[in-house]
Amino acid sequence: MKINVRKTLENTVTVPDEFPFYVEELTSSDEMPTLLGLADEKYTYSEMDDEFFDFVSRKINENGVYIRLIHIIVKETDADCITLEIESGLRKTIIKTDIRDLEEVTDIGIKIHGDSISVGTTVFSSKPHFERIDENEFLSWISDEMIEDLIFFD
Repeated sequence: MKINVRKTLENTVTVPDEFPFYVEELTSSDEMPTLLGLADEKYTYSEMDDEFFDFVSRKINENGVYIRLIHIIVKETDADCITLEIESGLRKTIIKTDIRDLEEVTDIGIKIHGDSISVGTTVFSSKPHFERIDENEFLSWISDEMIEDLIFFD
């Protein structure tokens, strides 16, 4: 099966104010030039038209794109736990966890490059880039629980 990018975006990215740059063009080293202000072309949610989807298709075939499907907001931290608000185009969920290294995580989504799909997140180091979340058990659990309903296939 092949992902239907247009339907996935139109049906799951329904909160434009909460998903700035919900589609990232990627470089060959998985850096995100839109967040750096260096992208060739930039679009906003209100511009999801045929030209936008032509751009997405072109970038998928070049170096790939990253589509944010889940937004994670740290709502509260204390000595014992972190309270997270996890939001997708379909729902909001509040989760409490004692995993302390999640304060840097702001999203979960998919990288699409050609016919290959990977689940990951935006990592902010010297330059923002896509990173797979295979080894992070908690983020993998969140993505398993929520992403399945957010991706549409042909």
